[in-house]
Amino acid sequence: MYTRILRRAIDQACPQNCRDSLCDRADGRCSGCQINFYGFNCTKNCPNNCKDRPCMQDTGGCSECISGFYGNECLGICGHCQDASCDKDTGSCLTPCTGGLTGEKCDIRVVYAPRGDDDSLNTPAVGIGVGLGVVILALVIALIVQARRHQLRNQQDTTKPTKDIHLSDIGQGPKHDTDGTYEAIDAIRSEPSRVGTSIEVNNYECLRSAQREAPHLYDTA
Repeated sequence: MYTRILRRAIDQACPQNCRDSLCDRADGRCSGCQINFYGFNCTKNCPNNCKDRPCMQDTGGCSECISGFYGNECLGICGHCQDASCDKDTGSCLTPCTGGLTGEKCDIRVVYAPRGDDDSLNTPAVGIGVGLGVVILALVIALIVQARRHQLRNQQDTTKPTKDIHLSDIGQGPKHDTDGTYEAIDAIRSEPSRVGTSIEVNNYECLRSAQREAPHLYDTA
């Protein structure tokens, strides 16, 4: 390292923000930066929330944050930690929470309802619960009634009186009809015989009558 020496053997000063005015002879890179500067030639300002304003020359990251901030560049805000003290990398509070808050970063607010408001808050919930209970009970009763009706209907169908049919009854019905049919057929068959008999009787009577009248004819001749 050389003080106030230019690279390439040219008489040129190192960048003004180089710490102790020291830079590399070959490329002029500062060997370190003064407070509040970072970069190759220490031309960039460190973040405002760096404690005492020192930062890493290459990245500009803070070595330490002022109270109430965290992160690489100290841009994150600590929660409601006591004394605003939190971890630089995670932001977790290193002290107890304040203001009634809780959580790892003291950023969760706990709300306590007044004692007198308990009934007013519970009344809607109770009403909803009662209403749902009534609806469920009505549905159960309806299902029970429907099942009972269905059961009674099935019992009525199974208990209807039935007429026993015996083989003797089956035989008697057709027997009467058959006897009537046979009687009608016999009557039809016997009718021609009676008609024939009456015709024959009439023929005999006519013949006898003719025989009786014949002699009178002979006497007249």
